[in-house]
Amino acid sequence: PATSSGPARSGAVPDATHLDESSTKFKMGKCFAALREWRFALAELETIPARARTLPVTLALAEAYKRTGYDRASVACYKECLRINPFAVEAVEALADAGAAPAEPDATEKSGGEGDDARDALATETLRRLTRGRLALAS
Repeated sequence: PATSSGPARSGAVPDATHLDESSTKFKMGKCFAALREWRFALAELETIPARARTLPVTLALAEAYKRTGYDRASVACYKECLRINPFAVEAVEALADAGAAPAEPDATEKSGGEGDDARDALATETLRRLTRGRLALAS
């Protein structure tokens, strides 16, 4: 029922004031990228503050840098992706294509237990092999 302050909200449609600005900028950047408007995508993605850049945002930014010819910035973003998630295969592949080797995963990071150690060691070795293979193909 409607009240004197306006119609009742069903909760099905989110209030526009709750949209996160960084999320909106990311979506706009992705739209520009889908249209192959790389400079517009880059301009939009660069306005997202560094502390708000998630893995998908950083990957999109790296791709926009690459497509606009900013190779060093692209490599730096892909390396940042690997800092966020050392198993980001897309970043490993892009670095290999650019001829840049990713940094080794940090061995000082703590894990949850013995099972995690074995799984992490296998994943790290798999990533190293993938990286070596991609670098060999790129050269």
